[in-house]
Amino acid sequence: MAYNFCEFCGKPLENGKCTCTEWLAANPTAAADEVLAKSSEEVSKTENPTEEQAAPAAEPVAEAAEPVAETPATEAPVAEISAAEVPAAAVAAQKPAKKKNTGLIIGLIAGGVALLAAIGIVIGIIVYKNSRPVEVDISEYIEIKCEGYETIGKAYAEFDEESFRADYADQIKYNKEGKKYYKDEDPMDNFVSTVTLAMPEWEIAEDLSNGDEVTFEWEYLSTYSIEGYFNVILSADPVTVEAEGLTELGTIDLFEDITVTFEGTAPVGYAKIERGDSDIWLDYTADKTTGLSNGDKVTVTVDYYGDLEEYCIEEFHAVPEATTKEFTVEGLETYVLSSSEIDDNMMKLMTDQADAVLTSGLANAFTSDIIKDPSFECIGNYFLVAKDLETWGDVNKIVLVYVINIPLVVEGEDQTYNKTIQYYYGVGFDNLKYLSDGTPSVDVNDYTTYSEYMSIDTGIPCSEYTNYALWMYGYEDIDDLAASAVVSYSADYDSEDNIDESKLIASATDETSAEGDGTAETEATEAAETEATEAAETEATEATEAAATEATESSEAA
Repeated sequence: MAYNFCEFCGKPLENGKCTCTEWLAANPTAAADEVLAKSSEEVSKTENPTEEQAAPAAEPVAEAAEPVAETPATEAPVAEISAAEVPAAAVAAQKPAKKKNTGLIIGLIAGGVALLAAIGIVIGIIVYKNSRPVEVDISEYIEIKCEGYETIGKAYAEFDEESFRADYADQIKYNKEGKKYYKDEDPMDNFVSTVTLAMPEWEIAEDLSNGDEVTFEWEYLSTYSIEGYFNVILSADPVTVEAEGLTELGTIDLFEDITVTFEGTAPVGYAKIERGDSDIWLDYTADKTTGLSNGDKVTVTVDYYGDLEEYCIEEFHAVPEATTKEFTVEGLETYVLSSSEIDDNMMKLMTDQADAVLTSGLANAFTSDIIKDPSFECIGNYFLVAKDLETWGDVNKIVLVYVINIPLVVEGEDQTYNKTIQYYYGVGFDNLKYLSDGTPSVDVNDYTTYSEYMSIDTGIPCSEYTNYALWMYGYEDIDDLAASAVVSYSADYDSEDNIDESKLIASATDETSAEGDGTAETEATEAAETEATEAAETEATEATEAAATEATESSEAA
């Protein structure tokens, strides 16, 4: 046989009920029903006594007759007559034959007494129950809600006020201290307010994924704030749940609408970041935007003034695939930074233009018949590169150096000038570069010439006051050309000297040495001529003097 046991005293329950005080206090209605049932049972027994109950009652009747007669009237014996003695008194008094239902009266009295006792018990139970502290497990009314998306979910704790009010509608009361403090204010409202104020305003956990464990602990709810003012025994244990309901996130390519272009000329190219029509509030920056050459790597980073990931989740319901992307520099034109980078095609573009300039210039400058077929030859170049490649000026310069040969023949009355005049001339070009496909690019129409005014005197008279002379533009000395084309730019440019020294014009000293024998011969000839002239003059003088002497002597004789 299976038993159910009382949760308070542990005794078996009879018909699901127990008679212990704790059980009756917890179940006041059942307790009152039990008392009334017992009262009804007593009344029934009084109205319908069994034979065993009725037989002994006859004996006191006979015995009671005698004391009734002996009892003085002033002692009011009626008040002491028991329920069993009432019939005997009636017989002794020889009342009329009308029979009273004394058993019913006694039963009613007994029932009333029992009822009063039951009522007292119920009242006591109710008073006990109302005065006993209410046990409240407040953690049962905490709901932990998870919101957001996987990996960045957040958890919030909420107090289920509605359910709490429903479950403890009339049970939350003030204690003595609470009545003094809160006076006539509603205890339930103040209890709920106390709990609500202890709830956290912000998330209790973040960066959550489904399945993560989340725990809420009462950090701001003190036991005294409840038990010190309310007739409550408080239980506030931590609440632990598993995160769930977080939305799975997709991914988004934040660089899909971004175009990175490269412009300018290497090694000073630059990057431009262009956005599409999107109005998203994102910022894109490159780790390097200037000083670029083909093949360089540029890393672009996307950023947001707040939390980028949260913004993407709210805006796109996705997380970024990446926040950086690398781009390779390509398509730039390229400056020449060394003469070794000049290929034959580029050099031919420049020499062809320089040759044309010289050919035209010489043809226009020297039209006299005394000039016979001038010529020129490129003997090398000076190459310059800017020290600051991001200069607003020219990044590079090249000066092609030429030796110009002018054959000059001037015939005088007694001598001839037959000599080839040589001098230096420079033709320069700027900003040499290659296009993105490798094609050489030089603006050959934008050239610079390097020269200065110079003249050569032949020594052959062309009139009473002047000699034949040659006027031209160039440099007699290579150092003078270098000073003009290279040294003057040395503060801002580094230079290379690519001149073929074997083709330099012979210096004045060398010419003097080479022409030494001719000079001596001329001097000897001039000395002989002077000597012959002086001899002739002496002879003439002597002849004149002899003639004069002879004339004098003849005059004297006469």
